Amino acid sequence: MNSNTKTRIQIIMMFALAFLHIYPALGWSELSHIIINYKAGAIQKNQNGVIEAYGELPDMWSSRENRDEFLSFRITDAFTWSHNVIRAEGDDGGIPKKPEYRDPAHEPGLNMLGLRRFKLESEMENPSTKAWETARAFSTHNAADEVVHFDYFLADDYKGTGWLQHGAKERWADYILYVRKLDDSAWWQRAQFPPKVDVGYNPDDIDIDLIRLSQMINRKNRLSIAKDKCGFPEEHHIEVLRRQAIINAINATAQRRQEYIDGMRWWKYQGIRRGLGGITQWSLRERFWGDDCLVGMFNQSVQAVETVITGHDD
Repeated sequence: MNSNTKTRIQIIMMFALAFLHIYPALGWSELSHIIINYKAGAIQKNQNGVIEAYGELPDMWSSRENRDEFLSFRITDAFTWSHNVIRAEGDDGGIPKKPEYRDPAHEPGLNMLGLRRFKLESEMENPSTKAWETARAFSTHNAADEVVHFDYFLADDYKGTGWLQHGAKERWADYILYVRKLDDSAWWQRAQFPPKVDVGYNPDDIDIDLIRLSQMINRKNRLSIAKDKCGFPEEHHIEVLRRQAIINAINATAQRRQEYIDGMRWWKYQGIRRGLGGITQWSLRERFWGDDCLVGMFNQSVQAVETVITGHDD
């Protein structure tokens, strides 16, 4: 294949993947996070054989906000706080650069755990409390995401398609990991779709006040969420959300995720596996589009979550 043909294919793929621009740019997607937490022992199947949501709280808010320009967006303020990252210098629109991780001491779940232990230490004696579960849900999510952000689930300008691949790759990973790591069908059987998982949260089971308190502390400490064009922290801090705004985000996100899970089908798995993954790997020579590499990243994320669980239990 000559270079002109390769270039045309890459351009076609860029625009094909551009239609996935509406998807958020997370780390692992919702189903993958549930599978990781299940394999790490953070959650179990209920009496009906359904795995319930866990570890999805940092993704309650959109990770990107679209701008006026075509395919122009910015990493949201909420994402920077919930995932403990800072926007790269000069990212005020266009195609964002790769966000940078902050000091692990500022990770929201870790801060929530510390806040609760300091203010109401007796409450932490019971690990089933809302405070403990809320804190751990943030920390397990971020531990799993940090394994793949942003060099596996790509960012910025990898051959001009990094962010465009990002959302598509998350959906691809959901299907592959479900079939290989969660579905109980025998090897000669067709995998069971849709997956038996519940991605919704009940706001009553979440410590909303603890989330707000963590945001207040983050703002009080004047932790910047963005850098200017010279690389210096801007005077730009997280907004402390009202309780109802957080509850609304939880409910809206739960509905959207459940619709996505309920819409997963065997034929879509075949299409994604043989179409999206194969074509993208071939056209872009992107070495990470492969089952073995994906499973390796998955195993590392499971280990990272196991480490968090051990730390929170201490």
